[in-house]
Amino acid sequence: MRSGWSASAVVIGLLAPWALGGVPALAVDEIQVYNAEIAEVGQWTYQQHLNYTWQGLTQPEFPGGLVPNHSLQGTPEFAYGMTDWWEVGWYAPFAVNNEGQFLSNGGKIRNLFVVPDAAKRSFFYGINFELSYETPPFSQTPWALEIRPIIGVRNKDWEFIVNPIVDVDFSATGQTVFAPALRLARNLGEDRFIGMEYYENLGRLGNDQLYAVTDFKLGKVDVELGIGYGLTPESDRLVTKAIIGYAFPIPGSTSNDSSDEPSVMSTPNPLCRHSDNLARSFIGVFPLRTWQRGRIRNSKVAIAVLDRVIKTPRHMQICALWLNAASVFFSGTCLCSKTYPIAECGHPRPRRSAMLRNLSVLGIRSP
Repeated sequence: MRSGWSASAVVIGLLAPWALGGVPALAVDEIQVYNAEIAEVGQWTYQQHLNYTWQGLTQPEFPGGLVPNHSLQGTPEFAYGMTDWWEVGWYAPFAVNNEGQFLSNGGKIRNLFVVPDAAKRSFFYGINFELSYETPPFSQTPWALEIRPIIGVRNKDWEFIVNPIVDVDFSATGQTVFAPALRLARNLGEDRFIGMEYYENLGRLGNDQLYAVTDFKLGKVDVELGIGYGLTPESDRLVTKAIIGYAFPIPGSTSNDSSDEPSVMSTPNPLCRHSDNLARSFIGVFPLRTWQRGRIRNSKVAIAVLDRVIKTPRHMQICALWLNAASVFFSGTCLCSKTYPIAECGHPRPRRSAMLRNLSVLGIRSP
């Protein structure tokens, strides 16, 4: 379960907010600090985010925008574990304004890359890329991108997490906003936490909020609750949040308990032409396109957006190269599988040598 936020005077000082231009978006459908934990390979998860502003600003940020006071905002979130270091997610944000009107806020898709087994590490990290399409009541610019680094440390009693978020819109001016989120939490044992979270901005300049939060489990359901207080005149004064999460059983698995041993990836290396089976494609679980006799042929399409993007062998090579680079960085290995006869592949190796080898396979000269 990705957990809530934290406050630290030292880190806040180091991460003093800055902004260039205006604010890309107004929506606060997801109030959360990411902790680099993701779904297991082949597993679906669901989270429902709900945030209610009990006492907030009574005027919209821009003409025709949502009035925060007495509004409910939230989003359902579905996520899928692609590998032990990569998770994809989909959102459908919404709001109910103070007149009871339901408003859709378009949709979002994200790619979250993390160090494997983050929950078992004392130091963990990752990065999330989230592309969103937003409607006029929430943003004056429809398209935006969130870049969310994740850096955290923990011991048996405490955890501290920083998400130094950068929001970028795709307007003519390309406005950029820095919106850090932090979490400091005490581990009470048995999946129970209490803590403080700090959010800067949350869609509006000067909108600083401090939250008291608690995380716990009800059976197999993850619950996070929080109450936030605005620290500046531009902030919503009183906001409550709730996140309800559930991890679905992995198809064909008899147990969802994670092993202490590192998992062996079952994805063939897309950069190696010696594999006898590339039908599962370079993105692993979801078949998309395959390499055969020097041509790209269609396979079962699982992600239509990527299918539209990858039109040539060169496009596939570039996408595969970047995915393999992420694998090398986060897990120290290439996208390999011992279940397939792949030449000179499947073993941990220094990052530089792995990347040089893959560049050579692609026919790209190394610098």
